[in-house]
Amino acid sequence: MLQTWGSFAKLAYRISVLIGLIQYKPIPSEKVIYIYCIYVTEKDQCQKGIATKLLSNLIADMKKPKFWFGKKPALAFGENQ
Repeated sequence: MLQTWGSFAKLAYRISVLIGLIQYKPIPSEKVIYIYCIYVTEKDQCQKGIATKLLSNLIADMKKPKFWFGKKPALAFGENQ
C-alpha cells in the first residue's frame, strides 16, 4: 500500500512519544479519502484536541492536488462504519 499510494496515516507525537494517529486510504475511482481510524493512545490525552488537529491536518492536505485523483483534490471523506 505504501508503494502504491504513499503515506496512509498521520501521526501525532509529544516529544518522541506517539500520542495519536489518523489512518486513511484514497479511493481513486470515487475521488474520496476513506478514514479507517482516528485514535488517541492514552486516556489522559483525550479531550486535548489531538484528534481534531489530525483530522484538520488531513483535510488541509487533501485539499491539495493528489496524483491518486488525477492531480485534483479529494471530493469528500468517508468513515468506517
